[in-house]
Amino acid sequence: MCWCAAAGCRRQRRVRIVTGTVHQIPQRELRQLLRCLVEIQLHATERKRAGLFGPWVPGVPEAERRAALRALAALVAVFAGSDDPAVSALRRAEVDVGASDQALEAFDKLAALPRRKIISVYARLMRPRSAP
Repeated sequence: MCWCAAAGCRRQRRVRIVTGTVHQIPQRELRQLLRCLVEIQLHATERKRAGLFGPWVPGVPEAERRAALRALAALVAVFAGSDDPAVSALRRAEVDVGASDQALEAFDKLAALPRRKIISVYARLMRPRSAP
């Protein structure tokens, strides 16, 4: 098994661990190690899309969808800045149902940390109320 399989490499090859300088490692093994490292880097940097949640879940009533889009637009403005393109895309999706896909794409383009913060605050705000 590849030495970097634990870090996300999908190759199932045997690589012998070589100690010493790069010049002492055979060319074939160097190429394989380089491919593994590139694959790990690509795997680590691939962006994951947000799943369908909130206003994008099928069957959400229109009033609830608008309220959810407005709340998301406000959270994006707070965490990513009011000039972020996702804010205007979410606001457009409030009045135009066809713009929802564009709003989700704009939301997916947010940086990972603000997007996680937005989703966590949104989930906290929109959770079902507990019985008194």
